[in-house]
Amino acid sequence: MYELTITADADEIGWLEKIESDVCRRSDAVSALESCGDRAYLSIGAERRSAKLIRRLAARSVCEIILTDVKRRYIDRHIRGLRLSALYRDMLSHALAGFDKDAEREILGGILHPSRLFDMDGFRMFRMSELYGRWDDMCALAGRHGEFLADERTFCDLIKFLIESGRQAGARAEVYRIGGKYRLVELQSGRVREELIFDGFDGLVCRLIDFAPSETVLSGFGKDEDYRRLGRIFDVRNNFSGRM
Repeated sequence: MYELTITADADEIGWLEKIESDVCRRSDAVSALESCGDRAYLSIGAERRSAKLIRRLAARSVCEIILTDVKRRYIDRHIRGLRLSALYRDMLSHALAGFDKDAEREILGGILHPSRLFDMDGFRMFRMSELYGRWDDMCALAGRHGEFLADERTFCDLIKFLIESGRQAGARAEVYRIGGKYRLVELQSGRVREELIFDGFDGLVCRLIDFAPSETVLSGFGKDEDYRRLGRIFDVRNNFSGRM
């Protein structure tokens, strides 16, 4: 029997829930998740022959958490002083978090090797200096050019540049504006990956930045500010009346 235990601060139990879901739905593993005081613990058990698969799935899940939640929070703290609107700060944070992910996955691949006990807090504190250095450089560059980001066209050009490296070939986003809300359908390889409803434009545009589609199709938009912003950042193909 092989057992892997992953620990984290109790406030981050959501990370462990994600790892548990990612590993168990792709393997025959069993799991137990508990919180004790200020720590949370995830135990994953499987037959010894599945140990390599369990470690690989867990490492992949931890990697995605680091390159989404951890990276975005880090960037959020370091660009807080920029004189940008709340929406623009969120957009910049999401775009910087998605930038150069492939290279950062390779870095993590060289140091992220869960065995039988893996402490996420210890890993973040002691093993991620190279990634923190890269993220510091990104934030410092944004800070040095903060005055230029106040110009909307310059800002949108920067966001477009940042998400270009993470654009998913063949990924398509369909956005329908219906009665003041936004319905987003994400498709990849011709299949629906996810369908979401947003009450406001801010959440929609940040999600699109995360998804980084190679094609974006809009429906229900006039030639207004939302349409203009999306057109400057994403590869908007047309504006049509499609399915609802």
